[in-house]
Amino acid sequence: VPMKDSGVEWLGEVPEHWKIIKGGYIGTLFGSESIQEDDVTDQGSLPFIKVSSLSAETFKLSNIDWFVSERRAKFCKAEKNYIVFPKRGAAIFTNKVNVIEVDSVIDPNLMGWKIGKQGITEYFALLLKTRGLDDIADVSTVPQINNKHIAPEKFPLPTLSEQCEIVKFVGMELTKFDEMILKAESAIQLMQERRTALISAAV
Repeated sequence: VPMKDSGVEWLGEVPEHWKIIKGGYIGTLFGSESIQEDDVTDQGSLPFIKVSSLSAETFKLSNIDWFVSERRAKFCKAEKNYIVFPKRGAAIFTNKVNVIEVDSVIDPNLMGWKIGKQGITEYFALLLKTRGLDDIADVSTVPQINNKHIAPEKFPLPTLSEQCEIVKFVGMELTKFDEMILKAESAIQLMQERRTALISAAV
């Protein structure tokens, strides 16, 4: 397709019919609920997402170990189908960007990004991870990301159907990589076993 200069240094050229849009127009950024430490439990119905809950390898949570107590949960404004990422400290450099599909609340070290109707959540999660949290963040003193960093950031906006195709394509390619990694790990384990057997036989 015909291409054009996006005007964004990290992005380069994009298809001519794509729009370039600021983060502030894509969706709504939100922070944590006011949850006291004694209202966080290891069981319940409303997940409480912490930095340790996030996965660096995938866009899905690695685990849900914490919940909001039932007495506090009924007063919380839970969100679902949003992007979450670290907003302060060294966790920013892990570049953990996850998509939360269930009703939940986040802790004060995280930021949520609810994507509007013109975008697909998974697509913008891919973009944010590609851009790199540490490149967006203010790292001059204590690393941090807030509205003033995400809102003016420019992102490419294809049509909804193209966003779906991109998410689907990336998902298929990542699955191939995962399968290759599993095969490589299996081969390594087998070679280690053979190495041990060879040493034992020689001794």
